Amino acid sequence: EQVPLPRAMQLEGLHAYAEKIISAGDTIHFRVSSTVPYELSLCRLGHDVDNPAGDKVLFAFPEAPPVQQPIHPGSFIHVVQGLPADQSLAALTLECWVRPWRLNGWQSLIGQHDYPTACGYGLGIDGEGRVQVYLSDGGIYRPERTLPGPVLAHRQWQHVVGTWDGTTKSLWINGKLVAQEAFAGPVQAGAAPLWLGACGYDGPAVNILDGDLALPVIYDRALSAEEIAARYRDQGLTPAAGRGVLACWPLAEERGDRVADCSGHG
Repeated sequence: EQVPLPRAMQLEGLHAYAEKIISAGDTIHFRVSSTVPYELSLCRLGHDVDNPAGDKVLFAFPEAPPVQQPIHPGSFIHVVQGLPADQSLAALTLECWVRPWRLNGWQSLIGQHDYPTACGYGLGIDGEGRVQVYLSDGGIYRPERTLPGPVLAHRQWQHVVGTWDGTTKSLWINGKLVAQEAFAGPVQAGAAPLWLGACGYDGPAVNILDGDLALPVIYDRALSAEEIAARYRDQGLTPAAGRGVLACWPLAEERGDRVADCSGHG
């Protein structure tokens, strides 16, 4: 399945880079994005690294016209198998540990949410740094179905949980209830993909998390207050298991570009 790239960003000015390491005799490639004409030359450095006048020009390219190349900054996890688009959920819990590095922009933690037409569920951070949970029917975005909580702590690990038991949705931070309201549903994932650390905007990934994410979990039931408190006391050391766990990603790989769901549901 093709994973949508993060939304493109256009850069002004001249930006260029080549391979970090090459061997003698290999071909070197220069990747350039520029909004102005530019000249490029290859030089052998002189003895004084702070004096370019001592460098020897080995080759000079002709002046090149400006060609702007967009970049797609940010990283997130795309889960190939999300919750079924049209399956109505009877209950739901979203759980994770997060350490946000900034609190002045919208950021997503976990969910199936492609604004504005395929908005199912999600746990995230709003533009003021407040944690929030969104639950809806997988259709058009309905802002009144967002339950906001308090502002998260900057650059500190926090345990964040959003629950829905079929009649009430709740937000929990570090084992304590911080927001709650009645909500009867329905809750469906909709056609949006399941992402960790991002959501969609008509396809491309946006609201990419600028922070650290650990042990995200999806349950098909609402965890009790006692269970949430116990999960917080565990400090993220134990992957979720047992009744109701639909997916749990320990994120323990620390290398490569694939992560595993340890729940057994794939």
